[in-house]
Amino acid sequence: MPTRPLRSAALATVLTVLSTMLLLGVTSSAPAAAGWTSDTTIHDAKLQVCRTTVKGTAYLRLRLDNRAGKHAHRGGVYRRTGGATSREVRAAAGRISAVKKIKITKNARFDTYVGEIDGGAAGGLIGSYGRC
Repeated sequence: MPTRPLRSAALATVLTVLSTMLLLGVTSSAPAAAGWTSDTTIHDAKLQVCRTTVKGTAYLRLRLDNRAGKHAHRGGVYRRTGGATSREVRAAAGRISAVKKIKITKNARFDTYVGEIDGGAAGGLIGSYGRC
């Protein structure tokens, strides 16, 4: 029959392995795994969108992936139909912005833009997007 110190060592080993597995599982399931679709790009900054549903309501999520950018950028989505509204995100060089969402209304039409923080921007119309 194992002695008490041997049981304690075995229990400590099992707990360490389980903790490591849990930590790796949590850190490897980053939001980057979502179905982001790159829509509008300028100077290596990409506005990315995907569709999600929260409590039965559809939303378009957006973020600005500026990891390859050499300076800060801004980007956004403008809903032209179904109640005009917009959301804007900003990202420093080498960073990804926070994620914002905009409600998808019936027959909604969305325009996008990416540009300099204090200057002009390039835009486009969202064609299709993946699910988050």
